[in-house]
Amino acid sequence: MGKHLGSYIEQERIRQGLRRSELATHAGWRSTKGCRKITALERGEEVDEAALRRLVPVLNLNPSVIEMLLERDRQDLLAEIKRQEVGFQPYMLIRLLAAVFMRVEIPVDVERDEFHLREFARAHAEHIRRQVCLAVGPVRCVWISPDDPNEWVEDATPPRPLFR
Repeated sequence: MGKHLGSYIEQERIRQGLRRSELATHAGWRSTKGCRKITALERGEEVDEAALRRLVPVLNLNPSVIEMLLERDRQDLLAEIKRQEVGFQPYMLIRLLAAVFMRVEIPVDVERDEFHLREFARAHAEHIRRQVCLAVGPVRCVWISPDDPNEWVEDATPPRPLFR
């Protein structure tokens, strides 16, 4: 997510001779919580804006460099999503229980445009009377409720199925 930004923060912390626990204390966190946030930022796992706001004055980070690195990270993420979309096959997840899903492949005779995929998923949700998650891309899905099949709730990422 934020590899470029994370590397910049880590380099500045090391350049200033600070351990993560010391940086966390200077930024106003308890050592353990701050260390987790700093580690996550440095590894590029997440970009926590509140944490970043705390670290900028402590490490004397350049805001224009941060903006440039955030943009580079964003461009890398978009490129990765485009790479994942090549060859992506849409599928459905059926909600069996809370946080328990079963993956269902879309039959080959269903056209792969989004309209036909949604119609197929809507009909399937009505038929089995269960909530359906239609994964239309690697980071995009549509939730369809059997109670109101015309209701579409779009989400960023499909959940991971427990059953295939």
